[in-house]
Amino acid sequence: MADGFRLWLGIASGALALGAAVWAGPRLFHMANGERDWSGEVVYEPPYPVRADALEDIDFAAVHGELMPVWQSRLARHGPDATSTRDALHALELAVAPDANLTALVQEMATLAARPSRDPDRLLYLTWAWSTYLDRAGLPWVVQGSVRLDADGGGLFYTKNYEVVADLDVRVGEQPVRARLVERVDSTNVVERYLGQVSDPHEGALIVVDRVREVALDVVWPLLDPASEDPHADAVQEEALGALSREAAAVLVQAAGDRAALVSAVGGIRSRRACGSRFVMPSVPWDGYDPTTRSRLFDYAEASTGSRCPTVTHPEAVVVDRTSQSLQEARDLEDALQELVAWVARGVVVHEARHVADGLGGHLRDGNYGCLECEDGLSEWARAEASAYLASASEPGGAVALAEMCGMVDDPVGLPAHYQAAVFEVVSRIAPLGCEHPPTELIEQARRVEEDWFARDDRVTFESFPDRLRARARALDRYRSFPQAPAPDDG
Repeated sequence: MADGFRLWLGIASGALALGAAVWAGPRLFHMANGERDWSGEVVYEPPYPVRADALEDIDFAAVHGELMPVWQSRLARHGPDATSTRDALHALELAVAPDANLTALVQEMATLAARPSRDPDRLLYLTWAWSTYLDRAGLPWVVQGSVRLDADGGGLFYTKNYEVVADLDVRVGEQPVRARLVERVDSTNVVERYLGQVSDPHEGALIVVDRVREVALDVVWPLLDPASEDPHADAVQEEALGALSREAAAVLVQAAGDRAALVSAVGGIRSRRACGSRFVMPSVPWDGYDPTTRSRLFDYAEASTGSRCPTVTHPEAVVVDRTSQSLQEARDLEDALQELVAWVARGVVVHEARHVADGLGGHLRDGNYGCLECEDGLSEWARAEASAYLASASEPGGAVALAEMCGMVDDPVGLPAHYQAAVFEVVSRIAPLGCEHPPTELIEQARRVEEDWFARDDRVTFESFPDRLRARARALDRYRSFPQAPAPDDG
């Protein structure tokens, strides 16, 4: 009877089953692999008992900062069978050997990474499972995997490895959300294009302090120069100087002109890549460049004299030398910059927290942001970004958010279409006179637009937030490059 019922059901509903296979097939496959539960949520259940003492025996700083990236770099350059690759993998396996679950993850990761195109989804799942496992154990490490597939069927697997420097409790209105401030610990050539991201709202947001630091030092700090002619300078100065300690504000204002001149000179050197220069100028340290680098710039400037496309001009070398020396002589500068980085990071958290709250509310999934006055052609992804940018402009630090958006308006090249649409829409409403004339009451204006568009007035609040974040980038003992990797940016 039961067998007959199954046969009848199979024949009578064949068309339904064929259509459902598109949805259920992948889901059932991932369930069989232990990747998802019946609701479709991604899950990881450790196959072996979790032992706190085993995890305590592992040097996770070495695993994420050295061993994992070394193995991936050698795999990318030399292939899975090279002696150097096998040695690097063996070192990684030895490091995690105390824990059976991490050992199993490494071994399966190594098998699949030898040929990433076979099952890229499973590779990404394994890196997610790694991070989830450590997070449940209360360990401050995050691994994000990426697989780039080539047209010829090949692939490249690599990870971005982070240490969590702060795990924040944030509220968007009454909605609690999670946000983690993270710093990169590997020294590979893959650089994030984003300041923060939300992959799964249930896991919260990740804010990359390394990228926030660059914005704080190279964009916001120069705006604190009293002589700045940037239209956003006055508003940024008013907000920043009101949020920072009096001591930090005084130091930053005094040094802002030197930082602005230094960033401008380095920008000029880098701009000549457009005319053929191959000179690579490293990121500007918080206190300028060391004497050896400055001396080399004068050598390059002399060698480039008379060139149509000089590597470095003499005036640029002079500016870099003078401003670097001045910054290195400034007292208490690093402490002041740590306050600035933390303040800028707070604004980024507001943006990402809004994304998390929207995701937890189901807005993106349901395709409904309830944007009452958005243009009809504005996509759901664009509305999601508009929601987050309005939240950023509606909170203290909104002047920095508007300056960022105006930068995108001025130079939209390479910006995804939904970002362009969102930014142009938001700026046209919160700065109706244009970016050259930002509103004097930006936060009030942004909150009015936010209420008109999304019928909400919930604010983003923090249980606590770090007073300082590292201003000095981590020292990297070597620079590992991935052949054919999407360098210098990773989208």
